[in-house]
Amino acid sequence: MKFLRVIFLLLLIALVWRGTQERAMVSRLQAEHETLIARCVAIGPPEKESEDAKAAARTSGRRSTAKPEAKQLKDELVAAFLRLKALETQTDPDSRLKVEKEVREWIGRLIDLSPKELKQVVEDLLDDGVLEPGDRRTLLAVVLSLASSRQSETAAELYLKHREVVGDGGGIFDAWGKSDPASALAWLEQNRESLGKDYQSNLKRIIMVAAARDPAIALAELSKIKDAKDRNSTERGLAMSLRDDGARAALLAELRASGLAEVDRAEVLRGLGSGQVGRLSQGPGAWMEALSPVEAVAVAEGVSKSMNSSAHPEAWFDWMGKSLPQELMEDTARPLLTKWINDDYAAAGEWINRQPPGDFRNASAANYARMMAKRFPDTAKDWANTLPEGPEKRRLLEEIK
Repeated sequence: MKFLRVIFLLLLIALVWRGTQERAMVSRLQAEHETLIARCVAIGPPEKESEDAKAAARTSGRRSTAKPEAKQLKDELVAAFLRLKALETQTDPDSRLKVEKEVREWIGRLIDLSPKELKQVVEDLLDDGVLEPGDRRTLLAVVLSLASSRQSETAAELYLKHREVVGDGGGIFDAWGKSDPASALAWLEQNRESLGKDYQSNLKRIIMVAAARDPAIALAELSKIKDAKDRNSTERGLAMSLRDDGARAALLAELRASGLAEVDRAEVLRGLGSGQVGRLSQGPGAWMEALSPVEAVAVAEGVSKSMNSSAHPEAWFDWMGKSLPQELMEDTARPLLTKWINDDYAAAGEWINRQPPGDFRNASAANYARMMAKRFPDTAKDWANTLPEGPEKRRLLEEIK
């Protein structure tokens, strides 16, 4: 009987291990594919080079030295796309690796197409009889997004011509806005009437991705977004997209020099706070040391509303204590402090206990006592008793009973 149990246990361990290995392989392949797409879109406009150099670049790493006809490439794209789509239900690692190799091949060919060839491929895809309408729409969007890394204007023109079929052109304008926001915005303005309602949505996309390359132009274009709600979301989004302290400091400098209204400046600053939390887990960035009290309040609001309190926010509270006007500290910090008490009441309580006597410490202790009342009424009373004598303390003790 013992022997059978051991055998069963070993089989169970083997099955679990195999399943874990397969899931890890699938996850790795998915991550590699996403990285591949991101790299292709981020390539940017080509540098000037000789025809010989271009030919060498096309042939190096390709299976064949003969450049495929546009018609042939369309057929290969459709076949590869359908195989790629089938991977949604495919768990075999070898099959995934094979399709990944094919995808790398057709992405490389897409990037190498001339404007004329790209137009031909798009026309052929529109006439293709194999693809379902939804698949055709998806594949056209993928083709134009990838091709826009080197042929942004051609891709944008094709999107404008066929947008009823293509649908969302966001990938095109994301790539163009990152590589050359001035040209992307100029094209958008030139085609404003033809774009109609799509003008505003694509303008928002370009502004949000342009901030890292040219923060001045991103801020200057905000006035073209007429809807206040859309403008506010764009202001937060462009600031949240920045990935390092240098880019945030550059945006802050341009923000101070801009003519934006105070309400718009505040939204950008909230986005900077949210983005700092999202990108850097180690705490406040160096650029935050130079904020004015008004700027610090807006940044702190972005931090407080966006931060996951499980990240142990002591450093953020310490920065707020040094940077915010004391009369605004309580309201600004309360959302994050409440999250922290819910997630880790012991650590939050220790931090509150270390704070110097004053309005913020008293308000935080009262909030802590109220939140502890149902779970730990005795602890809540102890915290309430740390408050100065007065009506607030008496009301709190009455609540806890």
